[in-house]
Amino acid sequence: MLKKNLVYLFMVLLVVRPVFSILDGIYDVIGLISVLLILTVLMIVNHILSRLSVVDYIFLLMYLLTWIVELCIYRNYFESLDHGLKVLLVIEMIIFLAHDENIYILMSLMQTIWVRILLTIQLLIISAVFFVQLLNGYGYKKIWGDQYFVSFLSSAHVLSYLLILLMAICLYLYTMNPKPHYIAFICYLVVIQQFTGVRAIFIAILFLVGLTVYCVFKRRKKQYFILFISALCSIIFCIIITGIWVQIPMAKKMIYRVDTETVDGGRTTFWVQNLVSYTQFDFSEKLTGKSFLYPYQNNFQISGMYIWSHNDFINILLSLGAFGLIAYLFFYIKFLVYLHKKITSLPWTLTVLFLLCIPLLNGFYNYPDMAFSLAFLTLVFLKDKQEAAEIAPEEREIDIQEKRVYLLHKQECYKIKKVR
Repeated sequence: MLKKNLVYLFMVLLVVRPVFSILDGIYDVIGLISVLLILTVLMIVNHILSRLSVVDYIFLLMYLLTWIVELCIYRNYFESLDHGLKVLLVIEMIIFLAHDENIYILMSLMQTIWVRILLTIQLLIISAVFFVQLLNGYGYKKIWGDQYFVSFLSSAHVLSYLLILLMAICLYLYTMNPKPHYIAFICYLVVIQQFTGVRAIFIAILFLVGLTVYCVFKRRKKQYFILFISALCSIIFCIIITGIWVQIPMAKKMIYRVDTETVDGGRTTFWVQNLVSYTQFDFSEKLTGKSFLYPYQNNFQISGMYIWSHNDFINILLSLGAFGLIAYLFFYIKFLVYLHKKITSLPWTLTVLFLLCIPLLNGFYNYPDMAFSLAFLTLVFLKDKQEAAEIAPEEREIDIQEKRVYLLHKQECYKIKKVR
């Protein structure tokens, strides 16, 4: 009973996450409180009310000990707590989602009507706010030499990750109630993302759009599928023919990057330099890293920009060393293996590309909305599998009946022909 109540609390925090994301963009402390609250619930469910394997505990302990060592030696408390808690959130979320009992309790709780209503209301309000801001020219911020849409949030990247969360919610709602307006919402959110100028997330969103097409086609909603593809092609055609595409912030940024010969935004330059710096660590530093502050300092020396590595794996390698990276990779791969057992090859491939594109090209753990998106996408896949298990036998029975009718009809035609 206690476990079900805690999963219920987790569900509430999951459902209201879009509101917390907006508030987090205005007040940073709200984001920290929400992360701590969800972490507390996850850790109780994962480590007190559930049975984990010894291997899970070994790699979790490896991460925690490495993080504690980093915190005690370098004492960069703000960066260590900020990054360390976000990495732990991803790990605990994966542990929760990869446990069948937890996820099926969550699925049963999420099927209530008030959950769908609350999620839909949030989608409508946030989408309306974005529309009004875009229409009136509000919510823009000058970055990368031009004006890009950030809404109420602190940066275009934070907004792009919120859009991914909203798309995952739309996809989940579509699996619960396959109506065309949820697909329209996804198209609308893809359009909004073009005004942020964040190219790495745009590439990841393309794979998410692929998952949407798969879900629509899988449910045999051919009219929705044709409508979705037709609308998408019409929009692209109109944008190209009218020449509006050169005024879209995403296109303007890409043109600017090509003209300045920095298509990758300088990422590969400091990635290579980061890895070179790692090879110069002493043996103990290669194992435990040089703190979460070090990537900022290293990239400032390289490029003059006080930024992190924009790559989960390199950033963790520099910050927590080989031990931290191995622990993080273990849980990341664990989730992909878990999904591979639950879903078919096509959606799994699209999911792998989506979940690898983000940590490789920009970052996964540093944006908590990704951990929540992971939860909604998992619900989408398991709902899809549940429907397949429930519907497939009926479809097979219908197919058998159709074949019998066809054979009887063929026999009758043969008899009539023979009599004649």
